Amino acid sequence: MTNEQSQRLDALILQVSDLVDHLMDLRDTLIQHMKTGCFNIAQARLGTAMGWVTLSSAQYPEDMTALSVTEVEDATTGKLSLRKQSGKDPLKWFGVLVPKTLKDAQKGFTEALPIVLEIAAVQSHIQALTEEYEEVRAALPHTPSPHTPQQPQPPHEAVVQPASTS
Repeated sequence: MTNEQSQRLDALILQVSDLVDHLMDLRDTLIQHMKTGCFNIAQARLGTAMGWVTLSSAQYPEDMTALSVTEVEDATTGKLSLRKQSGKDPLKWFGVLVPKTLKDAQKGFTEALPIVLEIAAVQSHIQALTEEYEEVRAALPHTPSPHTPQQPQPPHEAVVQPASTS
C-alpha cells in the first residue's frame, strides 16, 4: 500500500465519520420537530372547546394538494430541493379560529421538511464515499474488503504414521 493510498483511505474514513456525526445531529433535530408537531396536534384536538370532531380528516378537501414538492436538482449528485406550490393553507380547512397549537404543529412539520432533504443528501454523500473507499481498497494488492466475506480455509490434514509393532 502506498502512502498516497493510505492517506486517501484515512481521509475517506474521517469524512464518513464526520458525516455520520452530522447525520445523527440532523436526525435528533428531525425527531424533535416531529415530536413537537405530533404533540401540538394532539393538544389541539383535545384542548379545543369544539372537541375531537372539529380537527378530523373529515374536513380535508377531496382535491387536497401539497404546498411543497420535492424535486431532484441534480440526478448525478442526488441534490434535492423544495418547491412551493400554490394552494389553500391547510389551517383554513379548520375554520377561522384555528388553535395556536395547530399553527405550532404546522410550523414544526414545515421546519422538518428541509431537514429531511438534508438527511437524504448526507446519506447519499456517505454512500458515495463508502463506494469510493471500497474502490480504493479493492485496488490495493491482497487486501480484502472488510465487507467481503472470506472463504474458510480447509483444515490441514495431519499425516498419521502407523505405530511400529516391535
